Amino acid sequence: MSTDQAKALNALLKKIKGTTLLDEPERSPMDEFVFTFLLWDSTTPRATRAFDRLMSHVVDVNELRVCRPPELVAVIGTDYPRAEERLILLCDALHQIYLREHEVSLDNAMALGKRDGRKYFDTIESLPQFVAARVMLRCMGAHAVPLDERLLTLLTDADVFPEPLDFDKAVTFLERHVKAADSADVHALLQAWSEENATRSGKAATKKKTRKTSRKKTSRKTTKKGTSRASTGEKSRKKTSRTAKK
Repeated sequence: MSTDQAKALNALLKKIKGTTLLDEPERSPMDEFVFTFLLWDSTTPRATRAFDRLMSHVVDVNELRVCRPPELVAVIGTDYPRAEERLILLCDALHQIYLREHEVSLDNAMALGKRDGRKYFDTIESLPQFVAARVMLRCMGAHAVPLDERLLTLLTDADVFPEPLDFDKAVTFLERHVKAADSADVHALLQAWSEENATRSGKAATKKKTRKTSRKKTSRKTTKKGTSRASTGEKSRKKTSRTAKK
């Protein structure tokens, strides 16, 4: 990324500094994990309602893991953005954690250092960068800047990123340019700004060409709506023995 992009980001952050930040309650790592899956390319109010509905529908996250995605779509609503895709990926990610830990828990991941913690989340194949980065940022204090398709579209419209877009390079630029000590504040500001512009960015996104939005070392193709590992999640769940369920 050029100096011009760095200047554009600084100018944008200064311009939106007065944006009203969203209230963020403290959550357990696993609750944050599930909530962030719902926040990805959505908004805080919608994610909060969907989270409450999901957790009221199941006994615990282990039951959530083994639910069929269509059942969960009916719980959060068929009009929820990317509902089926995100719930397929969520269930698959929970199942991958279960296979590692023999329970649906992030306690061991939280006990790792920031470097090993990043490796832990980066190797969950069905995990969008936004989810991995936000959980590491909020629960581990790691240096990370969550990025989803809506925010990427808005940053492009603000001339922070040039065309054609490359998701990995955009993430790398943000993490290099935003200092670790500022990453939580910058994320909160960009998330609030992104949500204020959710309708506009959603319309703009439909005009964008298909993008590759994978994290490094994890190839991920996009649909017209953005990052998608739905097919990978379905294959992974089919290949994984269902005998692992409790």
